[in-house]
Amino acid sequence: MKHLHFTQSLEPLQGGGLGRAALDLHLQLLKDGMLSRLFATRSRQFEQTWQETQQFARSGPPKAYFARGLADGWPKLMWSTGMDFMFIPTG
Repeated sequence: MKHLHFTQSLEPLQGGGLGRAALDLHLQLLKDGMLSRLFATRSRQFEQTWQETQQFARSGPPKAYFARGLADGWPKLMWSTGMDFMFIPTG
């Protein structure tokens, strides 16, 4: 199985439980030998990275979780990964 996941943020204070759960699932899938990619937004100051994750710098209001690179590039990201499963949390 190939898994693609989008979440609002992986930063502890901004991503909270949802970000942590998405990251834990992603890392476990990788550990189990599956292909997984995780996309999220981040503040410009947050520089922590994890294997097979891509984070896009946010702009606008702090809680908007808007990243121009993700907004413009998600179709290419989605289709170029060839994933079998995609999860986008809706709140």
